[in-house]
Amino acid sequence: MDGSECAVSVAVGARGVRTVSVELPVTGPLGPRTAALRIRTVPGREGGAALAGPLRCEVGPGRMRVGDWETRGLAEYSGGVRYRRVVTVPGGTGGDRVSLDLGRVRGTAEVRVGGVLAGVRVCSPYVFDLTGLAGPGDNVLDVLVFNTLAPRLDATSPTHFVFPGQRVSGLLGPVVLRVGGPAPV
Repeated sequence: MDGSECAVSVAVGARGVRTVSVELPVTGPLGPRTAALRIRTVPGREGGAALAGPLRCEVGPGRMRVGDWETRGLAEYSGGVRYRRVVTVPGGTGGDRVSLDLGRVRGTAEVRVGGVLAGVRVCSPYVFDLTGLAGPGDNVLDVLVFNTLAPRLDATSPTHFVFPGQRVSGLLGPVVLRVGGPAPV
């Protein structure tokens, strides 16, 4: 990982399928990281494919700043990314309006407060009314963004049907939580 070797564990499952697991270090710089898999074959088994099938990578929670996914290490990714943040709404705002403005988003956005759906947007404006969902104190805010198939299609089968700018994906921001003003009636 990033030029350093990591310890692995190997489990043999059904039909002799071997699963190699690597615990990657959590420390290090934020942003894209580079991982490489080195396979050493046994003598006499150098010819042919070293792998019986495709590689599968499972990735757990991590940290990613707001911005274009291509610049964050997800250049060919088509799917969803969940952004989670604990936000503090000041006390004494019980009757005030609370809204979340995601700014610029390239894709579809779904917002939840404490697990409760606040709304889904497929186009601008990406503004969500959180009044009655986000109360005074700490609130867990989840923003789930899905992009299009353009980055994956362009990477696997380049086509002139993917135009400049269609590979841009993600929550681009700026993200602003607004508290104040009368709650909507």
